Amino acid sequence: GDTQLPGESPTGSFDLILGSEILYLKDQHLNLLRTIKAFSSPTTCTYLLYKHRNLSEIDFILLAREAGFKVKKVPTTTLDPEFQNDGYTLILLVLDSRTTNPQDCGST
Repeated sequence: GDTQLPGESPTGSFDLILGSEILYLKDQHLNLLRTIKAFSSPTTCTYLLYKHRNLSEIDFILLAREAGFKVKKVPTTTLDPEFQNDGYTLILLVLDSRTTNPQDCGST
């Protein structure tokens, strides 16, 4: 479902949002999602890269879905070889109201 995040307000949007190693502070997940959503439109593609450390990364993904995002894991074969076998995960977030497919975000 689409959960309204506290403090949401419409702002400008970007086509692409990138983040790396920013999912480990569970108490900041809502703030991160609020920021991503504030700068997203139905055509925004958000990519987040993280190394799996069991530090609430999965909790972020569940919360993102509750907040109205589709979340897709990007195949590791699309990553740079340096990151393919070292426990890294790349996820794609798009608004659930998106009128186009997540595949339109490039080579995913």
